Amino acid sequence: MKFKYRLMLVLAIFIGWPILNPMAAEEHILPDYYFLSVEAVNIHATVTLNGAPLVVHKDGTGLTVDKPVTTWLMPGKNKLEVNLNPLPNEPRIRGSIKVSIFLHDPSSDSPTPSKVYADVLYPTGDVDENSAAFSKKVEFNFTDEVITNLWRDAKTLTGISDGDKKIIFDIVENLRNSLLSKDTSEATNLQIYKIQEDALAENKDFKKIISVTNSTYQWLSQQKGLTSNTVSLEDIRLKLLADNKVVYVSKANGDNVLQLESDDLFFEIPIYMAKINGEWKLVR
Repeated sequence: MKFKYRLMLVLAIFIGWPILNPMAAEEHILPDYYFLSVEAVNIHATVTLNGAPLVVHKDGTGLTVDKPVTTWLMPGKNKLEVNLNPLPNEPRIRGSIKVSIFLHDPSSDSPTPSKVYADVLYPTGDVDENSAAFSKKVEFNFTDEVITNLWRDAKTLTGISDGDKKIIFDIVENLRNSLLSKDTSEATNLQIYKIQEDALAENKDFKKIISVTNSTYQWLSQQKGLTSNTVSLEDIRLKLLADNKVVYVSKANGDNVLQLESDDLFFEIPIYMAKINGEWKLVR
């Protein structure tokens, strides 16, 4: 079987990495940049921030990633969670992981901590090495300015009705169909709120991000042999997270609900939705 590169299509990919070098910022006033850093080897790991599975490492090879998380940090209490499992055919965890949430040091060109808000290290002296499984939750208080609007705009949910589930499903399918039919304008329009939030987080021009997002979808639509998985209404699972303000849409097995595949690449698009002024919107 031909190996295919796996890409997680989130807006950070669409607009590129943040400008971390102050000398390259030109007229932009640099916001504070926050990162989730994960270094792992020989381990299965899921790292969530406020319930969102932002890093899922399944193949067990070495992983080093610094993921922007400004849009996921809520005012007040936040929660970092790390869940580890051994590799297939291994009775115990043999590997290691280092996870942290930090504020970037603006004097550095690459993600570098100036302040660490939460961290998890495995193995450590307070747990048995080579455990059959490992889970740790770290709560931390975030008192810095939150410049995005979601936590103010989103309705706090007590549940999700069957009618709401159908609306959410239809939005996901509209996004899927717009990508497959090369209707890149529709794909972008469905994510206007999410793009606005990322523009705030990065202090970048909204219209420019719209243009880049359209270009990225055009590139995706031009991939040879582009197809998508099929999901029914009964297949999707909805999980409340981030103080019940956000809904994560996944398949029953926990995989992302929107997956696309070309001859050479495999794409996943995480789906997070919230109810804004009575309407369901893609928000992260």
